[in-house]
Amino acid sequence: MGEQKHVSVSVNTGALHGNYLAQIQNLLDVIAFVYAGRESVTEEQYQSHLSFINVDPANTRKLSFQDARDHSSQWLLTSFLKDSVNATGSFLDECWEICAWLRSNGRSFPQEFDVIRAALKEFSKLNFPTKFRRLREQFGVETNPVRHSDCIMM
Repeated sequence: MGEQKHVSVSVNTGALHGNYLAQIQNLLDVIAFVYAGRESVTEEQYQSHLSFINVDPANTRKLSFQDARDHSSQWLLTSFLKDSVNATGSFLDECWEICAWLRSNGRSFPQEFDVIRAALKEFSKLNFPTKFRRLREQFGVETNPVRHSDCIMM
């Protein structure tokens, strides 16, 4: 009989979670900065393109200063939500991939690599409820629901 190989794996799930939270925090920081900055932009600065872009693909349809200011809040919120959803999806994909590698226990690395990468590609296309369900059903990963009492209200 051949000698059995022992694989030792250590996963810093705290760092994985911390990186995810840091991404969300950075998005909030940028949104706060840009939102505060939009309040200080003058009409003259807006008309002069803020000195960093000189492209007007439809100059006759350019938003007025006030319309641009009004629409900027919605755009910031939408951008934050899109980027937050992307960060959350990437975090869930990383969680699934780590669980899959731990379950494989290092068996047949080259073949297992292709199988896991193909399955991850399919997993990343799923919606959030399905991702959470798959993590729970395949690996026993549970989420901690946020209680309203845990949230800081301002």
